[in-house]
Amino acid sequence: MKKSKMFTFLFVLSMFLCVFGTSSITAKAQKEFTITDATDKSISIDWSTVANSWLKEKDTKKNNGKFRDFKIDISEYKANKRKFEKLRTDTVKSTQFSYTIKDLKPGKRYKIVINFYMDYKGGGGKT
Repeated sequence: MKKSKMFTFLFVLSMFLCVFGTSSITAKAQKEFTITDATDKSISIDWSTVANSWLKEKDTKKNNGKFRDFKIDISEYKANKRKFEKLRTDTVKSTQFSYTIKDLKPGKRYKIVINFYMDYKGGGGKT
């Protein structure tokens, strides 16, 4: 299959711990994603709407499209360096359109990038 690079969906998450021992979470997502749950140490994300849209477009008898997997890049903001540093990449199986990112630290700011990998006749690769 021919590979083509399409685009990456970006999901930015900011988590803050307020003073005086009370915690609050601020999470922002592009319209393609839904935050289904959030705590001070984890966040659950659903991307079924956009994934099903891609499948509908590419999963025809003509194209035979399917996802390979999803790679979720998790980066933490380092204030002293004024930039995000990649912590890890989690892999989610191709049939799972939601995921819970665990082991987050209260009071930290994160950037989450979800990469879709799809194969279909006449193309494929990172979408």
